[in-house]
Amino acid sequence: MGVRSRAISYLVNEVPMYLFVFAFIGVQIYLWVEDYIFWHTAPQYVLLERETCGALSIARSSSSPIRFASALIIVAVCRNFISLTRFYLVTYVSRIFRFLDKSLVFHRTCAWSILFWTVVHSLVTHGTGRLVQGQTPNGTFAAPPAVAWQWVLGPVLLYTIERMVRFYRASLKVTIVKVVQHSAKTFELQMRREDGSVVAVNPNTVMKVDGPFGTASEDAFDYEVAVFVGAGIGVTPFASLLKSVWYQQMQGINLKMKKVYFYWLVREKESFTWFSDLLDALEDQMSEFGRSGFIETKVFLTERLGEDDVQHIAVTAQEQGDTITGLKSKTFFGRPNWEREFTHMLQNHSGTDVGVFFCGPKAISSKLHTACNKYTDEATSTRFWYNKENF
Repeated sequence: MGVRSRAISYLVNEVPMYLFVFAFIGVQIYLWVEDYIFWHTAPQYVLLERETCGALSIARSSSSPIRFASALIIVAVCRNFISLTRFYLVTYVSRIFRFLDKSLVFHRTCAWSILFWTVVHSLVTHGTGRLVQGQTPNGTFAAPPAVAWQWVLGPVLLYTIERMVRFYRASLKVTIVKVVQHSAKTFELQMRREDGSVVAVNPNTVMKVDGPFGTASEDAFDYEVAVFVGAGIGVTPFASLLKSVWYQQMQGINLKMKKVYFYWLVREKESFTWFSDLLDALEDQMSEFGRSGFIETKVFLTERLGEDDVQHIAVTAQEQGDTITGLKSKTFFGRPNWEREFTHMLQNHSGTDVGVFFCGPKAISSKLHTACNKYTDEATSTRFWYNKENF
């Protein structure tokens, strides 16, 4: 892959987020410089600036970036607002707005920004409680008007509305239509949301459920080819997603999605039991309707097997189906070779936008993210779009 292709592949997954971060930093620097020039040159503060050896302008100018970050830190936790904004921007504008999935990361970034500017603000001589006063035209001294409230008023109102929406949801109910007990001490609750968010588990227990909120997996239906990778408990969001995909296929809904690759990485073989029932049912239904190749399942067991397990697998290797999971798809041992997997998908889906969705540990996420950038090939118009699910 040439330099140009590598650069374009990097643009697909990385640049929008970095542009947003640079814009955030750029606005803060601009606000600081603008305020610094004002406090350093304003005639009414020239004497105080001189007395403090320039500390006044440095300390006071740090307050504007703090106010800016304080406003955004509130917006970043308005989950309903973020979900609604994300849906319309990603669906109708561009996929580059997928970085809204990282709103909590941005929330922490704002917190660090506030801390940084607070340190700058505190390490130099500054006025607090309207103690910094400037000379007025009539010869008296007066403090400048308070402006911090103007920065946070809008976000505070937005967050108040957010809490009211959540409170309203908490006063309503949904109906549990089915409770399934799986092996490995796992329960499945199937709920039909009619007009509420309170779920009665038993007469003595009430569980409040909020949402749904927009997540990365919502975009899966916007791709012709979708790759789902769940590691450990990270397989949870893909359980409902696979059900939804197949349900729409069964209903004859015309989907853009033509192929699904599902990778499940598990450390212990006992963890297979609760989810294998769903996968087994999907395999049977796909075979019945002549769509066996629509969802391709690859299960990877990463733990070291005992001698008895190895002998059992060797004896039953020629049997139809997998002896560990009971699925038609054979279990792979060890970790996936992502180089081989992405090469296979690149060859089979040339000229296609492939959505890669992951939920699990950060180490695996980094490998998948790197692979998406590496195997995006602009020469064949094949792009791998990386999406990470957040619990």
